[in-house]
Amino acid sequence: AQQLVLDLLTLQVPRIEAEGVVVFSVLMAFWSELFDMLKLCGRLKDGEIVDNAELRLQGFLDQAAALWVGAEQEKSSSSTGFMLYNLAQNAGEQFNQIQDRGETLINELVFEMFLGLQSKISKGSCAQYQGYKSIRNQVKLLVTYSNTVLVQMLIHRIEEDNARKADFAEMYTLALLPQLSVCDRGAYDNLLGEVVATS
Repeated sequence: AQQLVLDLLTLQVPRIEAEGVVVFSVLMAFWSELFDMLKLCGRLKDGEIVDNAELRLQGFLDQAAALWVGAEQEKSSSSTGFMLYNLAQNAGEQFNQIQDRGETLINELVFEMFLGLQSKISKGSCAQYQGYKSIRNQVKLLVTYSNTVLVQMLIHRIEEDNARKADFAEMYTLALLPQLSVCDRGAYDNLLGEVVATS
């Protein structure tokens, strides 16, 4: 991720390196916090005694939430903030997904998941298999929601009418390729050949 962001600096495309930091580094850190939380939850499910387990689980969740929202983010704004919330607001605006309260559907869903996870952690849900399974499903949904933002931004960047759209499209393609390679090798090869190799 670091090398990809450093490579973006050499392109001299306005804001691509800032967006690249969010797409590569921040998103990976967000996923890492969620999966660390899930891993600890799994240890509790298996009966392991872990000191300060609830506090540690909440810490992982708080870190993930901080990475999603970031600093200086105003609710429902796509012009403030710098992190994943802002990216989701911008992506959702492109697809007319602004909800009644001004947030995009993805941001509303992400915050519902955060609150649900917080409640499950405080109730000790990790100690039971069903609770662990529910938390695991919510983590999977958070990964899906963040991937939705990447796909929306890829489509938006491809449809943009400017000379540097290929650089942004390549960046979003590179962000999605590792996961795509696991699920659909043909789609991976196609996207790699059509977007990355031609850029």
